[in-house]
Amino acid sequence: MISVRRRVRLLLVQPDLEDMQELADMRAEIMDHVNMVMNAAAEYKATFDAYSYLWTDDRHEFMRQFLLYNHVLTAEEIEAHAEDGLQESPPSLKQFRDQVTPVREAPLFDANILHTCAC
Repeated sequence: MISVRRRVRLLLVQPDLEDMQELADMRAEIMDHVNMVMNAAAEYKATFDAYSYLWTDDRHEFMRQFLLYNHVLTAEEIEAHAEDGLQESPPSLKQFRDQVTPVREAPLFDANILHTCAC
């Protein structure tokens, strides 16, 4: 917590600091860089939106339904077949490849990205 003395000193000095053009220019340049990084990070994050089901949905249930019915069941399908059950229809090899290939090619699995991660 800032002491009262420090706060008063800061209030007295702040107008002088704000009037210094060099400091204002440096602040503007830093803020521009911060905004560029934030925009780049938001764009990069958006590249993962297509794969969000991998961490938001129940992956085991997703795979179970996909392997049994070749797609994830909608709420309407579940309700419509609640009593008699839905006929199993496993995915074809092409459907399986179509489902797995985008995940394997996701930027998340790019070795360059994994090496730049500071995890």
